[in-house]
Amino acid sequence: MLKAKASLIFFLISWIVVLNYQPITETRYVALAYNAFLAVISFFCINSALNSELRTNKLLRQVIAAASSAGLILAFGSLFIGKPSIYEKWASLGSGTMYLEGKVAIFGDLTHLTSAAKCDYPIIVGTYVCDPWLRLFNQNPIVAEFLKATNLTNVIVLGISSLTLLYIILFAVINKLEVKSIAPYIMLMTPVSVLAIDRGNEVITMILILVGFFLLHTKSTIRQTMGALSLFFACVFKLWPIALVFFTLIFFWKRVNLVPRFILVLSLFYWIPQIDLALNMLNATNTGSPFGRSFGLQLIWHGEFIAIVVLSLSLLLTYVRLSKSSLNQFITSSSGVATLYSLIPVMLTFSIIWAIGDSYIYRMVILIPVVLLLGQFKFTEFTFPNFLLSAILVTCITSLTPLVLVTTSALALYFVYLTVTTVLAKRDLKSLLF
Repeated sequence: MLKAKASLIFFLISWIVVLNYQPITETRYVALAYNAFLAVISFFCINSALNSELRTNKLLRQVIAAASSAGLILAFGSLFIGKPSIYEKWASLGSGTMYLEGKVAIFGDLTHLTSAAKCDYPIIVGTYVCDPWLRLFNQNPIVAEFLKATNLTNVIVLGISSLTLLYIILFAVINKLEVKSIAPYIMLMTPVSVLAIDRGNEVITMILILVGFFLLHTKSTIRQTMGALSLFFACVFKLWPIALVFFTLIFFWKRVNLVPRFILVLSLFYWIPQIDLALNMLNATNTGSPFGRSFGLQLIWHGEFIAIVVLSLSLLLTYVRLSKSSLNQFITSSSGVATLYSLIPVMLTFSIIWAIGDSYIYRMVILIPVVLLLGQFKFTEFTFPNFLLSAILVTCITSLTPLVLVTTSALALYFVYLTVTTVLAKRDLKSLLF
């Protein structure tokens, strides 16, 4: 127990160092090496803690859950009592908050939509539509039109309501799945989640995806239909969930009933006649930075290309080698291979997001369903789920550093490897049974 507690403490120390003590240097090789060293320490520390007796420690789980929730409540509560410094410290766990006229401006990206909904200008992608920060409009105009028609233009009310709903859904899923791991609560404190909460938009996206993902895995036609509708609205709200729908149809075509299947197919066709609009939205979106806070294959071409590629492939091979025996053990169990197979659409969606562009780190919230499913109590006898959870958590806590290009690249490619391995294992298991 003492060794497990020490591992968790060293993980937290590494996290603090990553956030607060970055080297002051213009040489990215130094920054990459420094953060790679901290990432290695973080990985082995959290993996050791997750595989120890702490993984079933109810008190520790409650303490971390309480700390995660209390931090969020105190942060937002401080704004309403005129103490924004507390919120600013909490937001610094991400990449910081936005400001307007010298004051903290929460839900900055959601404001982009609500300000357009209140604007007298035509809502046209690529033009100025009353954004307080003079950003060109880069969202689906129909969403802003919907907010205008329903008078949902108060960004604070909309942001707080959606955040509350997200937490209700998360804790409901945790209770339903009997998630005993501390990983989901740690995930909610990483820069990925904090930035998503501060900006607002991806909170709504995550609500729609969580509802859609878990309802589609039921057998009820009514629930599957509700799940399909939720994913349809996610595709209307954002472009990237269409990848999740696409892979869901490919891998679960037979499992999804007729009506929800039709809705999912309709989701794919939503953007086809509006391809020009979609391209304009992408063109109006700011390009991410290769120095942290963003990830994607396009960013690798900037800067130390060879170093990033070598480190990414080295980390990928390390993941494959370290997890080989534990993965084989996990996928030989029916519950293990079934869970990994159900996660294929999510894993490949992350890989596609990485491969086709550059995204801000808050888009990594797509990993939340993976963290939830692998944290179930029934998997405590296996070491592979904790291995993958450790890789995800380390990827998230290094997301503000240049190393994010390495960790996300390795994770995206590793997900492709897991997909191939899982599909082959499922096929072999099926042939043995029949």
